[in-house]
Amino acid sequence: MLLSMAIYFGHTTAQRILESRLVRELEVTNVRGPINCISNKEDVLELIHREFGGEAGALSDESLFLRANEPIDLVVSCQEDRRKWKGARFHVMSERIPPHSFRILRADILVACPELCFLQRASELTLIETICLAMSFCGIYRLNGDAPDGSSGSTTIFDRHPIMTVDSALRYLKDLDGFPGVEKARRALSYALPYSGSPKETQMVIPFYLPRKYGGFGLPRPSMNRELPLTDHARKIIGKERCFGDAVWESGVKDDPRCFDLEFQSKEHHDNEQSYGDDFGRQIGLEAAGHTVQFVANAQLSNIEQMTELARRIAAFTHTKLPENAFEKTPKRIELLHELASSI
Repeated sequence: MLLSMAIYFGHTTAQRILESRLVRELEVTNVRGPINCISNKEDVLELIHREFGGEAGALSDESLFLRANEPIDLVVSCQEDRRKWKGARFHVMSERIPPHSFRILRADILVACPELCFLQRASELTLIETICLAMSFCGIYRLNGDAPDGSSGSTTIFDRHPIMTVDSALRYLKDLDGFPGVEKARRALSYALPYSGSPKETQMVIPFYLPRKYGGFGLPRPSMNRELPLTDHARKIIGKERCFGDAVWESGVKDDPRCFDLEFQSKEHHDNEQSYGDDFGRQIGLEAAGHTVQFVANAQLSNIEQMTELARRIAAFTHTKLPENAFEKTPKRIELLHELASSI
């Protein structure tokens, strides 16, 4: 498909669109990079309002990625296509990139594919932020609301469809040596876990397995949202045939089915007494099956003493031998917890 004139969304704007999962079912184009770009302010705004406009010129719910106080990120092919206007940031992309790097959002509006957007953002984010973004794109949730970055005002909706995998991203980056952000993107992918169920689950789990040189505890990597083995007795207690844990560590002992399940408990999904009751009933059933269940709330995520105690418990359960100084309160660890809290 060869487009005549089009808008190309990339970087932060593409991230907002992708995290809302608006593009999952949309058509893939063979366009490698921006061609015949629309960049004049009047033409861009007219096209956006035509495609996403609702009654009285209001933007529809599908355009939540267009924020009143945040410029849109437009990708263009050369310096001559850049324009000066307050509501846009222009990014020149003249390098040759893999085919299918853009998805068709509307007839004349394209958005960077997850792998390209991830690379673009890696050139702008810290390593920790890039790991978080990788886990978002490889996660099983979508963000919806006025702040699709997991901050106040957004909602997290469970969605079983990751829009990117670590393997798909590594394949995309394979021949892009020297491209801005590529080394950081590859390093972040080496630490990214698939199947996170929310930004807070990502924030919760990263400190435990990240290497100590980055402020982590260096524990084994857990599995995110994996099924926990249940006994018949446990199924009766829980009232369900299957049960999944947010972050699950195996015991480290051969043929031992017991697991350590770390669960994030948020107000968003626990707004009534029944929700809390379901969680505690689930805990009773899992413990009856021999598992260890530990709930974590938002307050624990930035409390270094409490996170350290949880790390000690996980290390003991998994039979992981770490030097005693692995649990020290280091500046790197304080910095990591602070960065995670501020970026999610």
